[in-house]
Amino acid sequence: MNKPIHITIFLGMLFSAGLSSCIKEMIEEVELPPKWSPEIAFPIGKTTLTVNNYFYNYPSDTTPPEDSLAVYFNNTLYLVDSADLQMADLLPFAFRSFASNPDNIRSLIFRINAYNGYPSLSAYQVYLLDAGYHIIDSLLEGKGMYLTPGVLVNGNEIQKVFSRREIAFSSERIQQDREVEHLRVKTMLVISPSSRDTVRLFPTYQIDVQVGVRIALDVNPDSAINTFQQYQ
Repeated sequence: MNKPIHITIFLGMLFSAGLSSCIKEMIEEVELPPKWSPEIAFPIGKTTLTVNNYFYNYPSDTTPPEDSLAVYFNNTLYLVDSADLQMADLLPFAFRSFASNPDNIRSLIFRINAYNGYPSLSAYQVYLLDAGYHIIDSLLEGKGMYLTPGVLVNGNEIQKVFSRREIAFSSERIQQDREVEHLRVKTMLVISPSSRDTVRLFPTYQIDVQVGVRIALDVNPDSAINTFQQYQ
């Protein structure tokens, strides 16, 4: 049975008037530990990358470089520079968004999920940028930068191949990268002249990248209480 309207209004007034003081009294009566060490995990963002726009806006009035590649896109042959087969996107990310003082970050692990939907070897990188979009650091190195080709099924359809990378940051590296404000996800197709007739690109092909993070914090509970009381 629903409560009478006047009782509901009374309860709302009681909570709005007394909640703040009650919380303060409860906090003061609790014996607090010297440190609070929560662990949180959350997605930073995701992006879908393709080389389609390059071919849709193909600069046919320019002379191809001497070391150009002949690449089929949507059954049409194009002469391209290997650098033209790169793709990039930005994701917002800042250490200070979840810890006003990066010194409170005890450990940090980035997790990157990638799905290669191109039938060629691909490479990717995640750059850490400052507020001016200058590169501070990068997450991947060596063999971890490469994505296995997607698998062709039923002609031009492709089955994406999944890969996962986890990159743990030491406390020293966290301090080094404390001014990070953005992530740049960059991918490129690795196509050699010998694979021209076997690798054909279509507009439905793409690379999907998801970036997440797990963070462990060391927080002083007294500081958290003082911050709470300042806003009452």
